[in-house]
Amino acid sequence: MATIVKPDTRHATSDWFTSNYKISTDAERQRGASHDVRQEARFLRNETDNKTKWDQLDNNTRLADRVDHIRLWKDKLEKTLADLDKEIDDLSGSKDELENALEAKNLPLEMTCENLVTREGRKDIDLVEDEVEDEMHKEKAVIEAIQRQLQGKIDESFEQICVLQEARQQILADLQDKNKALDIDVEQYNLTE
Repeated sequence: MATIVKPDTRHATSDWFTSNYKISTDAERQRGASHDVRQEARFLRNETDNKTKWDQLDNNTRLADRVDHIRLWKDKLEKTLADLDKEIDDLSGSKDELENALEAKNLPLEMTCENLVTREGRKDIDLVEDEVEDEMHKEKAVIEAIQRQLQGKIDESFEQICVLQEARQQILADLQDKNKALDIDVEQYNLTE
């Protein structure tokens, strides 16, 4: 069985006061240190909150500027696309008119060639080289020159339409990219804390 032993050392009252004073000053010092740590933590938390809010405001401002910038370029691309579509339509219409004009030159050329062949079919004294025949040869040469010019313009129009359609495809791709970027930036801007 265990026996309880009574502590045999007795301390003086001054030792008791000294011990209590030491414990009290240690506790006071620890409370002061704890208070300092809490104040520093509160300061850091406030500092971090402020920096976070300013950074978020700065980022939101930059995102808003970027959204405005992308919208501006998107509007310019849409206007350019509309202008390009009009130019393609106008050029296609002009090309059609050139093709119709070229086709319209076939009948006068056929008539002139037929008249020349008919004149060549004459015999003996009726086969004459005169001013009328010279004018018919000139007319044939003029019609053929006009046809070559018209065909050249048709070819140029076709090549230009191809270039414009290629540019249109590139603008459409750029416009799709702008729309994607705009969607992403607007989504990022609308994120909440």
